[in-house]
Amino acid sequence: MKSALHCESIRHTYGKGDLSVPVLLGVDLEIHAGDRAILTGPSGSGKTTLLCIAGCLLTPSGGCLKIAGEPVTNPGVNELNRLRREKIGFVFQHAQLLPFLSVRENLEIVGRNAGLSLAECRARIHHLLERLEMADHAGKQAAVLSGGQRQRVAVARALLNRPSVVLADEPTAALGWEIGQVVVELLTRHATEEGAGLLVVSHDMRLLPMFNRKFEMDKGTVKEVS
Repeated sequence: MKSALHCESIRHTYGKGDLSVPVLLGVDLEIHAGDRAILTGPSGSGKTTLLCIAGCLLTPSGGCLKIAGEPVTNPGVNELNRLRREKIGFVFQHAQLLPFLSVRENLEIVGRNAGLSLAECRARIHHLLERLEMADHAGKQAAVLSGGQRQRVAVARALLNRPSVVLADEPTAALGWEIGQVVVELLTRHATEEGAGLLVVSHDMRLLPMFNRKFEMDKGTVKEVS
């Protein structure tokens, strides 16, 4: 089975010397293409740290990371940017949209950076915004959107270039349950239909039935649970 995300003995420590705080103590985790995985665990246990390492946003203190079978070994800035642009979709806990641009413009930037043609980019934007009930807001500046609306745009942004790996940090935290279900269904459907690996960090136990693999983080390590 094709590997989308592979973490082997991933370690991470914040700070140095007497002020160092070990967070990840050797995480082994593999997400295959098409997997719909959820990661739960106590606050402060290292879930977001692991997600940022998997998304090439943070360099681990040790261990091996592979994205879609490609080793991430001492990459330069350009290589990290390429991996994030071509292979990874990331839904942050806070949407991080450019407030002075419209919804459509925020998404078009991602499409251009990913090398999509203008026609394909516009078609994908229309499809995703329709699915997320945001099509009527495409021309609005991101600054005027509610928190839940911004988060839905962030999900569209993460899926726009059909990434091999989709990572989401509490994607439903700013959403009501009904829209939250729509968002998670879109993420899980992308994994199934596009053969992507999905890893979602969440505290919402109501989401568990929507995932085929479940992981727990505790004391710096990850284990799969039934």
